[in-house]
Amino acid sequence: MKPLCQRIAKQEEWLANCKTGMKIWLAVLFIFQLEQTIGQQFIQTALKQGPYKVGFKAGIHYDMGRPPLQEQFMRFRQGRGVHISVWYPATVKANHPNMMFSGYVDEISRMVNPREVTKRTRTESIHRMNVELSRAGGDSIVMLSHLAELLNANTHAFRNASYIEGSFPILVYPESPHFNNILIEYLASYGYVVVSVSRHGTFTEDFNGQHVSEIETAVQDCQFALSVIKKEFKASGQPMAVVGTGISALTGLAWMMRDPSIEALVSIDGAILNSLEYELIKKSPYFDINHSTKPMLVMHSPQASANPDLINNYRYADRYLLSLPHLRELYYLNLGAWEKMMPGILGPSPGDASVGFEWLALYTLYFLDWKLKQGYHGRRFFEETPVQNGVPSGLMEYYFIPGKEVPSTEKELIAIKN
Repeated sequence: MKPLCQRIAKQEEWLANCKTGMKIWLAVLFIFQLEQTIGQQFIQTALKQGPYKVGFKAGIHYDMGRPPLQEQFMRFRQGRGVHISVWYPATVKANHPNMMFSGYVDEISRMVNPREVTKRTRTESIHRMNVELSRAGGDSIVMLSHLAELLNANTHAFRNASYIEGSFPILVYPESPHFNNILIEYLASYGYVVVSVSRHGTFTEDFNGQHVSEIETAVQDCQFALSVIKKEFKASGQPMAVVGTGISALTGLAWMMRDPSIEALVSIDGAILNSLEYELIKKSPYFDINHSTKPMLVMHSPQASANPDLINNYRYADRYLLSLPHLRELYYLNLGAWEKMMPGILGPSPGDASVGFEWLALYTLYFLDWKLKQGYHGRRFFEETPVQNGVPSGLMEYYFIPGKEVPSTEKELIAIKN
């Protein structure tokens, strides 16, 4: 049972949001009566999709070797339920409709236990997304005023489309899909299998990023999800990278320190450059700078707790750093692209958020193309300056720090001597 203070806090939070929740309920009742054509082209970016159509599947898979969450135990006593979303290169029939953004929203209410989509579950999902946005300092009223258009907007994904068998690199994104689908669909369209893993705590649905045990649990969830995807998509031997935003990047780093098969890490304004999170990951039993040798693309914006000098700790990895001084953390998610359609969703924008989002997506794509596919275009892109690549002046700064050679271990030195 949760401590009484936590239960009271949750009740107070619910009461504080009940008026907004009622507005959401009425809005959803209205939206269910709208024609599905409304808002189909609402989400727009300048990103050019790749040559592949993007399939999407999602559902809960059970890790029988671990106990269920408390919220799962009473209904499903069959191991820890891990909600996995996957995007993949697909073949799409002519009459196969695009998935609307509401499809991602509906997954929110099914991330702990399987449920059928109803008006009630849709309302719960929207309310939860609204609370997440408010906690992050966003303007939920702005999102609510565009709710009909947002939910009915077409995405680039096709639910349950047929998978194209092939040797596609795997990207693991340890976050839920409803705030990250634009970047993920973009990457998948260029021939990647992208796996998103919902983030929950060790024992309960709520994730507490202040404890290293929660980070370790997130790594275990990612490892389990990867085993599921490799089996279902017959993917073995493909190169793999981890992409993370915020503390999810820290999860990726913790995982990379113990798994040499991870070829690269992309940290999108992640906790890698946060002093508090650095102290947190050092408590991991697997923490070892000597095992951080794979290339890192690290994007960041000014924050009170950010310390770019922390990147020097990972001295044995090639580090590619992008600084976007006119953005903030949440603009690296869908919210950066949404700013074009919903101005002020995160308050006054510090810069052109939508353009910044598009360029970070392009740099992510070229980095992965270079490191996972040995692509010439990706390497050439990073050899040029941002201005040479066409980035608007002042939008970002780029610099490269080469990795040093990992020192020999005592065992290796003895072997050399002998």
